[in-house]
Order: sequence, then C-alpha cells, then structure tokens
Amino acid sequence: MELMDSGWAPYIRQLPRLVEMYCTIFWSEDELELIRQSSLYQETINQKSQIKKEFLAIRAAFKKFPEMSKSITYKDFTHAYALVTSQAWGSMKESIVLSDDDNISQSSVVADRNYAPGEQVLIRYGDFSNATLLLDFGFTLSHNIHDQVLIQGNIPHHDVLREMKWELLK
Repeated sequence: MELMDSGWAPYIRQLPRLVEMYCTIFWSEDELELIRQSSLYQETINQKSQIKKEFLAIRAAFKKFPEMSKSITYKDFTHAYALVTSQAWGSMKESIVLSDDDNISQSSVVADRNYAPGEQVLIRYGDFSNATLLLDFGFTLSHNIHDQVLIQGNIPHHDVLREMKWELLK
C-alpha cells in the first residue's frame, strides 16, 4: 500500500513542504552568518550535527535494504526530522492526547470542541523564547514575554569591580 493511499494521507498532505519550513537548520551559510554572535547559531550547528549523526546511523542500518537506502536522502531526512520535532504532542487546554504505553504506534487526540471539515485547528507551542521558536518551529513572536537573551562575558578574577559587574549583569 502506498503512503498516500493510507488513512494518514490527508494529514500528511497538510504538513509543510520543505520550502515552507523556516527552522534555522534550513538556513543557508549566509543566513546563519547573521546570527553567528548569538547562542542560537551554536544551537543550530549542534542540531544539524545531531541530525547528520542520526542520518548516518540510519543509512548504516538500511544497508540491509538497498532499495530503500537509495531513496532516503539527507535532505528528505532533515525535512522529516524537522516535521516530527516541530509537531506538538502533549496535553493542553485545547485537546487531550491519549496514548497507550503498551501500543506506542497509536495515539489519539481529543479536541476541545467539534471542528468543521477544513476548519483550522490551532496548537499552543508553549512558553518558549524566540530563539527556541525559531530553531524548532521557524518563527518568532514580536512581543514574546518569554523571550530571553544570553549574555556571555568574561570578567577576570583580578578585576576589582568584578562583583559589581556580576551584580549588574544579573
């Protein structure tokens, strides 16, 4: 059975295509250069490294299935990885996620009300900083009350104003 013939086909057709994903793992080198001085840059590099590591592990496992291994590209794997990690699955006010620990292949989501076919269903991403929202979901909020800035600094121990500087930074 083809994937698009499955019961999941309507859901899969609604998922963002690769060109519609704006997570920083998809940014070009020039775009990443714009955030080089932020902690988000290093988080992006770390995540890209983890994805590459997982892709190589899967490629090694698929050597036993040559017909499949040729069809799985790094680009497709990264897209799938981002789709999976960007989908929020957890209990929230709008819905309840039910899962069976004995059968991890199935979960059910119970909505807070009846939705009409084709009606947009919104999810709550959580209380995240803009860096986390951009890294994991590809967007930021202009007035994000959970935003934060990481300030890195090195105040030498022999600096007579060291304690005062630390207090100001706090």
